[in-house]
Amino acid sequence: MNKENKPKNSSSGYLLIIGVFFGVLLISVFLLYTNTYERRCLYTAKKLLKAYKTSQATALLENVKLQIKKKNPQLNFLLFYAYVQADKFNKAQNLLHNLDKINLHDMVYFQKIINRLNLHGEDHMIYELLKKAQELNLTEDFFISISVQKKSIVDESSVLELGMKYLKHNETAVKKLKKHLIQRLVEVEAYLEEDNKDFTRTLKYLEKARQLSIQIQDKSFEADIHYRLGIAYKQIKDFEKAKKHLTLSAKLGNKNAEKLLS
Repeated sequence: MNKENKPKNSSSGYLLIIGVFFGVLLISVFLLYTNTYERRCLYTAKKLLKAYKTSQATALLENVKLQIKKKNPQLNFLLFYAYVQADKFNKAQNLLHNLDKINLHDMVYFQKIINRLNLHGEDHMIYELLKKAQELNLTEDFFISISVQKKSIVDESSVLELGMKYLKHNETAVKKLKKHLIQRLVEVEAYLEEDNKDFTRTLKYLEKARQLSIQIQDKSFEADIHYRLGIAYKQIKDFEKAKKHLTLSAKLGNKNAEKLLS
C-alpha cells in the first residue's frame, strides 16, 4: 500500500515545484514588464517636456501613476515638474509632500522649477523644495539669482535669509549673502529717501542693514549706515538721534560725518 502511494506523492511534489517555478517566473516577467514600461514612459515624458508638450507629458505621467501603485520618486518629481511648467500650482502643492530628497541628476529640472515658482510668487513651495535639496549643494549665487528677480526688498530679504539658513555651515557664503543684502537695503533706502520721503521704511531698512554690518564685522559698511541714519534722522528733525549716529559714523572713520559734526 505504501509502495503504491509513493509515486503519487512524488508526482504531486514535482507538480508543486513546477507550479512555484512558473509562479515566480510570471511574477518576474510582470515586474520586468512594469519596470520597462515605467522607464519607457518616463523617457517619453521627458522628450515631450523638452519639446514643450507639457499637457501630453502630464497626461502620460498621470496615467502611469494611476496604473503603477508603488511609489516611484522619479515619476513623482517629473510629474511635479510638469505641473509647475503648466502653472497647475494646486496640483503641484498636493504632490509636494510625496517628493523625496532631490538628487544631483534632478538639478536641471530643479532650477527650472525654482525659476517658474519664483516668477509666480509661489515662495512657500520654493521653501519646501529647498528643504529637500540638501544634496544639491546650492551656492550663495543661486540664492542671489533668485532674489534679484523679486519685486520687493521684503521678498528679496526672505530669499537671502533662507539662503543663510541653507548655507549656515558655510561662513564665507553666509557673509557674502549678508553683504549683498546690506547693499540692497542701502540702495532701496536711497531710492525711498530721494523719491518717496518714506522715512519710516528708510529707518527700518537702515537699521536692518546696520545689524547685518555688525554681524559680518564690516566697519566700512557700519560707518556708512550710521551716516545714512544720521541724515535720515536729521530730515525728520530728530537731531539727538542724528547727532548720535553721525558721531558713531565719524568714530568709524567716515569723513562726511566728521564734516557735518564740525
